[in-house]
Amino acid sequence: MSILVQYVDEILTPSDNQIDFMKAKIKSIKKVLTDNSPIPLKEVHLGGSMGKGTMLKHKLDGDLIFIYNKIEDFGNNWSKLSKKVYEVLKINFTKIEIEEAGNLAIHIPTIFNKQEVNFDIVPSYFVTSPKMMKEHANSKMYQGITTIWHTQYLSCYKNWPYYTHVVRLLKDWKKEHDVNLKNFYLELITADVYENFFDKNYQN
Repeated sequence: MSILVQYVDEILTPSDNQIDFMKAKIKSIKKVLTDNSPIPLKEVHLGGSMGKGTMLKHKLDGDLIFIYNKIEDFGNNWSKLSKKVYEVLKINFTKIEIEEAGNLAIHIPTIFNKQEVNFDIVPSYFVTSPKMMKEHANSKMYQGITTIWHTQYLSCYKNWPYYTHVVRLLKDWKKEHDVNLKNFYLELITADVYENFFDKNYQN
């Protein structure tokens, strides 16, 4: 085992206990919204670094995208939909807030073994294709779908040899050097390198 692989496994990769905690919390959030929401739920998707298998040990977060069919009462008003979802979650989770600037998420912060853990819930409308998405490009109501597509694309790589190790090392490097670059760019760059590397090897 190389020093880098050992470093990622021991320092950057979440422990089994951390993963179990995340899964249990996500399960409870899903249950609350599935069982108690007055809004019919179509689909639930796990996004973000946990969905892609690149979550860091020191930065635990779970992104959940809750997909609904278009609701006439809310139209294209993301605030109305998110507040309705927030009301259901507020009954069960006391520390909770809505953020409309940037992430468009409902945040549920918590603590595990003295470590801050954040869960983001993103309510979104359902679309079936990128073409349909294009028609709603400026609408907050459909932005959760792009997270799902992005996660589904990159999660295909998490079983490739050392892909998640490389991404975690890049994320660690970014944090260490305070590089102003979003994590999903690092994931996409790594995926592109892997795709081209393996393509060339297959051709040879």
